Amino acid sequence: MKRFTLSDSSIPAVVIGLYQTSFSLIRSLGKQGIKIIGVNPSTNQAIMRSKYCKKVVNTNINVEDQLVGTLINISKGLKKQPVLYMTGDIQVMIVSKNRELLKEYFHFILPESDVVKTLINKSLFAVYAQNNGFNIPRYSILRNVNDMAEIAENMSYPCILKPAFKNAEWFKIFPSDKAIYKISSPDRIALFCWMNYC
Repeated sequence: MKRFTLSDSSIPAVVIGLYQTSFSLIRSLGKQGIKIIGVNPSTNQAIMRSKYCKKVVNTNINVEDQLVGTLINISKGLKKQPVLYMTGDIQVMIVSKNRELLKEYFHFILPESDVVKTLINKSLFAVYAQNNGFNIPRYSILRNVNDMAEIAENMSYPCILKPAFKNAEWFKIFPSDKAIYKISSPDRIALFCWMNYC
């Protein structure tokens, strides 16, 4: 495999997920003269109008077969094998799962699959961090509504509620990209769980 550097602007970049967080990535690459192709589920994000994003391909980036098929089609249409950038947890997991297939079409670097899972899943990472002596905030894992009463009673407030992993189920309940919720009291945890899980 031929090595390349960022100074080689003839190597295109494919960025999955055109969110606010990807703006600095797209701008940095674009300023180097790198051709950027965005892959996104919708066309209404402002970043899609960036002068650096030369093309946007619409697909559901949270559905494995759709994303993988779209990526392969993009790569087949380019003269040089592009570099792949993932800006969301779900997309990192999809690429990690399909790494053997996708490495034939893209340049990308990911750690081993189990490391990816541990880093992305907040519950797995919290346990890993605690077992390895990392200084992390106190946490509780809400596995189901039945855990709610005990957790609510023992938690300090205000606290933050966030998903272990933002998957398709999370987006069904919370259609926005909001990843954390501030909870001010035990009653709020109960209300939040009742509204969203019951």
